[in-house]
Amino acid sequence: RQHRVTSLHREVVQTRERWQDALEVSRQTLETHIKETRIKCQRQLESDQATAQSALQAEVQAVSDAKRERLEWKRKADRIKENYQAHAANSRTLVKSLEGPRKQ
Repeated sequence: RQHRVTSLHREVVQTRERWQDALEVSRQTLETHIKETRIKCQRQLESDQATAQSALQAEVQAVSDAKRERLEWKRKADRIKENYQAHAANSRTLVKSLEGPRKQ
């Protein structure tokens, strides 16, 4: 009977040790996976931030280009308007000079 108790006790101790070993292996594996996942997520975050920064810079440049183009078109429109007004004034003067004195 004592032999059986000793044998069972030894078996319990061995089983606990195997469980402890398996638990330690599982813990180390989990830690490794967590570290790898953190690194992967950090790299993805950095990549996404770089992509977003590039897109933002492209949008800022597009807005700047649009503002510059708007100013160019405004200058052109103002120049055309001035030329038209000068032409209209010159045409009135020319028409008046060709009509001669008006009869009253």
